[in-house]
Amino acid sequence: MKNSTSKVISGSVSPTPNVLILNIFLNFQHTIMKKHLPFAFLYLLIFFTTSSFAKTIHIGEGQQFKTLEQAVATAQPGDKIVIHKGIYTQREDISNLNGEKENPIIIYAEEEGKVIFRGQSEAWHLSSCSNLFIYGFVFENQTSNGVNIDDSGNYDNSTFNITIKNCIFRDMNASGNNDMLKLSGLNDFTVENCSFLNGAAGGSGIDMVGCHQGKFIKNKFENMGSNCIQVKGGSQYITIAQNTFIDGGNRSLNLGGSTGLEYFRPHNAPFEAADIDVYSNIFIRSWAPIAFVGSTRVRVFNNTFYKPENWVFRILQETVDTIRFIACGDNEFSNNIIYFGDNLHRIVNIGPNTRPQSFIFANNLWYNFDNPDFDSPGLPAVETNPVIQQNPLFENIDEYNFDLTSSSPAIGNGKSLVAPELDFKDRYFKDTCSIGAFEYNGVFKDFTGDAGRTVWHYHFGYPGDYQTIRITDKETIDNKEVSFVENKVFSYDFGGTKMEFYLFTSLGVTYFTDLYNSNNVFEKIYDYNLKTGDTLKSFGICYNPILTIIDSVKFDFLAGKVRKIYITHPYFSDSNNCNYYFGNPGKLIEGIHSVYSFMLGNEYFDNRYNDSLRCYSYYNEKGIEYTTHFVDSPCDYIKVSTENPLFAGINIFPNPANDILNIDFEDVFNGSIDILDISGKIIISNNQRAKNTIQFDISSLAQGTYFVKLKTDKGGHVSKFVKI
Repeated sequence: MKNSTSKVISGSVSPTPNVLILNIFLNFQHTIMKKHLPFAFLYLLIFFTTSSFAKTIHIGEGQQFKTLEQAVATAQPGDKIVIHKGIYTQREDISNLNGEKENPIIIYAEEEGKVIFRGQSEAWHLSSCSNLFIYGFVFENQTSNGVNIDDSGNYDNSTFNITIKNCIFRDMNASGNNDMLKLSGLNDFTVENCSFLNGAAGGSGIDMVGCHQGKFIKNKFENMGSNCIQVKGGSQYITIAQNTFIDGGNRSLNLGGSTGLEYFRPHNAPFEAADIDVYSNIFIRSWAPIAFVGSTRVRVFNNTFYKPENWVFRILQETVDTIRFIACGDNEFSNNIIYFGDNLHRIVNIGPNTRPQSFIFANNLWYNFDNPDFDSPGLPAVETNPVIQQNPLFENIDEYNFDLTSSSPAIGNGKSLVAPELDFKDRYFKDTCSIGAFEYNGVFKDFTGDAGRTVWHYHFGYPGDYQTIRITDKETIDNKEVSFVENKVFSYDFGGTKMEFYLFTSLGVTYFTDLYNSNNVFEKIYDYNLKTGDTLKSFGICYNPILTIIDSVKFDFLAGKVRKIYITHPYFSDSNNCNYYFGNPGKLIEGIHSVYSFMLGNEYFDNRYNDSLRCYSYYNEKGIEYTTHFVDSPCDYIKVSTENPLFAGINIFPNPANDILNIDFEDVFNGSIDILDISGKIIISNNQRAKNTIQFDISSLAQGTYFVKLKTDKGGHVSKFVKI
């Protein structure tokens, strides 16, 4: 628990005189604000006197700036830089671009995958930069390195806290030692959900020299030349987890290497690489998926290896100096599934000047599909509890689905003290864990789903509740947009007692009020202007305020925008558990709010809490699967990774509509179509067979928001339209 000196943010608004704010307020014409002038005035007062405004900078043809180099000259911590759709052929050299830890500079593509940096020796070169969040770009056809991030050669820890997410690096126009992403002297960084495709014959997908505290999570590497990821030059404390490596080159992971002494960071590091965890990854082919090269304290565990081509792993020492450098050793290879054939030269290749006998081997499953008489992997040290020549029984190896079937000998036979928290699919490993990258029937941790396969919805209220929504527009105050994010009035009937709440968000703070509350007070429920160590004081359905301590602040791109994320824990417990309402640990997402509860803001639910799930569907290998909760209720999207593949070719127009609503289908539609009002009542219902275009006469409907619900034997889909 944080100590009591952390800043406590009050849950209600108190006045401070300010004539300027009064003038702004007098121009504020929103209907709800008119109904509650006293507290609306106070809300505006406090935030226009205490908040500074981050700006959004636009880059592209016809925008403020044409290049990133031009734009960053004006960027300050907290600013967002959006690069608009197009193909950019210039090289961008950026130096000393620095955000703050909890106010990073966010650089993102207007539309993911539609902002392409093509050609040049390098697309971007970032030097001595910090606290950046980079999202959604494509880098292709470079001749030297795709993107280069370094410390300007100063070895001064000036480059740190950089996140690269959902980017594509592809088609290097080079054949030598040319890397798609080159990192030198970078600390505290994350590369997540990126793709690295078709690397240079002699290069790496990612090359690191002297990097520390880095994470490589859920990336995909395919058709690399020399390596997928190389970790060398004194690199330390690196996590490589939940990635997919397909045809990863000579060494999919080169854990160490050979670095010129002048390039080590720190300069006196006694190893090429140390303290690296490699887990929950899939390796498909590769000459040697793993190479331990001048490395120590490296753990490779709970991975799945499929058809390695020459060796499973190598133990090498390429930088030889017995006075300075530790010989490669004290590493571990445990809980892995190795599915291989007789094409292997041998399981392990051992070079000179190494300490292979110091390795730990435990609980690996070795299966040679060509040789039923295989009985030993021939390791350099005795392995404890190996599983030899038992078919792991994957779900579908032809489609690279390495989930375990119910009879798999890998289930429950792992070394539990080694197992990571999460498997390849974000499921918890059990106490008696499985071998390999996949836990059998594991429970999902925080189910935001696989990209392109998951759709989250939310619904308003409980079954049988009286429920309404009032949609409001955005307002402009002194030329600054105030977004009534989520823009809703929630009405509930709890045991016959009608409760109606109005929520609005402005300047990062979400308020609510009971519209029948005679005190006319807007209470604060979420405040996204806080920092690590602050205590959020929120008011909700509990009798007492909810006190939540913010342990860390992160950022992610969710529901179409970069959002701030709080990881929290309760300030204290009480008898009615109100302080656990956000969970322990909790997660609060800006504009989406609590992951673990259904407070009065937007819902964003954890898959473990099935009783809290609203309209939720998951597209897996078997098709659309719905929960039993609220399947027949109207839904609206809060997060769509990509469109539901089964309903991708739908066009509902015009929207807004007056008399006729048209629904076009790319393929013929067979199923039911319902039009529902905002309360969920079916207004129009129709069954259709083998039609591409369907029309509805909606001239008799009252003005307002409606839902179109489509249902087939393969799943369902809900869209929204407005009747004018």
